[in-house]
Amino acid sequence: MKFAQLAARMAFFSLVITHQASGAQAHDTTLLTSTNDIAATFGRDFFFKEKHVIRANCDSWDEVEIITGTSPRIIIGIGPDLVRSAKWDGKEYSFDFDTGSMSAKFTPSTSESHLVIIGGFTKYQCKNIVIDALNKKR
Repeated sequence: MKFAQLAARMAFFSLVITHQASGAQAHDTTLLTSTNDIAATFGRDFFFKEKHVIRANCDSWDEVEIITGTSPRIIIGIGPDLVRSAKWDGKEYSFDFDTGSMSAKFTPSTSESHLVIIGGFTKYQCKNIVIDALNKKR
């Protein structure tokens, strides 16, 4: 899938999507427009079939990375952790990690996309969200 096709499929995100072209190592950046209506099937494919990295700056950690796809992971603190119970409800991608003691919610459907990480009674807000397309093939 070409970058233009990926951008068209993901027009529901209000994010900057950075794509590093294979071979030429060129960078294309496109600011996508936001809508509140997300096609549920596009979201399911994006989060569960395609591999992407969602990067954000959070309150307590310098950078948090979520890797989507068939084997999702979250990289927070000193290392990667398995994502459990991942769900996409058409508006929000949520999952548990750290053996179920923490959870994360990523909401791309709002005009200002955000990522919230919840541990116990504490909520950590994450900002400056960027999505990198790792591979476009399934």
